[in-house]
Amino acid sequence: PVVITDSSTASLGIVHSLKFLGIQIIQLDSDFSHPSAQTSFTKKVRCENMSDEIGFLDVLIETAKKCNKKPVLFLTSDEYVRIVSNNRELLQKYYHFSLPDPFVVKTLLDKDSFAEYARKKKLQIPQTITLNGSENLKEAVARQRYPCIMKPIIKTATWGKKYGIHKAFRINSTSEFIKEAEEYFSVTNIPLIIQEWIEGPESTIHFCLVHYNQDSKCKEYFTGKKLLQWPPEVGNTCIAESTQNEYISCESINFFNKINFKGLGSL
Repeated sequence: PVVITDSSTASLGIVHSLKFLGIQIIQLDSDFSHPSAQTSFTKKVRCENMSDEIGFLDVLIETAKKCNKKPVLFLTSDEYVRIVSNNRELLQKYYHFSLPDPFVVKTLLDKDSFAEYARKKKLQIPQTITLNGSENLKEAVARQRYPCIMKPIIKTATWGKKYGIHKAFRINSTSEFIKEAEEYFSVTNIPLIIQEWIEGPESTIHFCLVHYNQDSKCKEYFTGKKLLQWPPEVGNTCIAESTQNEYISCESINFFNKINFKGLGSL
């Protein structure tokens, strides 16, 4: 059996890959009313509050106990990766899943930690600063160039409730910077990442998807580039194409090798 941690569009892609293999597919979510949840190939299990760690873990365990075999767990967002990584010893009794070591998970999930890691390893990333709250807002504004991009260190349920599917915002001026930051910190204290905006069309956004085994060996990879994303400029991929781009694959695999990666990942 397979258990997927929500009924989002990412979840739907997994469902369509597995639907004709005779595998029981179970989706957990608090709301099955949105379009991507309207599939007849899955059993739906309701979790009242997906961001409540204890409640989420209880539903995960109860769902696994009702399966005839130990299920495979697919994680569809950063928040679920964090929860499962922090509770891996408990959940390994009930599920098959593959995650890097806890330190690696934290480094990759936390954009501030990743930026620091990238600087130490001399990786090419945009100029990045961390905004910890309204108290250092003036200092950040004083040295900021525009346009820039604003996003949370880690995307949580609080971000989702306020901003929906938006992963980030493009900021074009000081006034816009201050307004968005003050609104954000009025509802949460999770730090923001501010990065320089790299100009170019969506078709110049490349990615590499990887699968690493438990010995940190790359078994499969796929390179592609975006053709369309939603919301525009700062969203999720809607349409992409395979590129077989050797530069992208080599850079990505080199990065994942350095951190002893395990499981499914993307760069």
